[in-house]
Amino acid sequence: MMYALFVIISLGNNNHTMSSREIAELTGKRHDSVKRTIEILSQATDKRPAVIKLHHCEEAETFTQCGS
Repeated sequence: MMYALFVIISLGNNNHTMSSREIAELTGKRHDSVKRTIEILSQATDKRPAVIKLHHCEEAETFTQCGS
């Protein structure tokens, strides 16, 4: 099974989570392409900080199973 990435998005004082599979479904993009973009956005560069926080989970289907 291809693992999902779980993205944590902070909006004000609230954190929201979404899996890479959910993002792929919502955007109509391939899951592998979404995961690659998430990996890029979760890494800081010399020009910008990391845009998102990320959790890797090999077998989890939900963020709760991921062990947040």
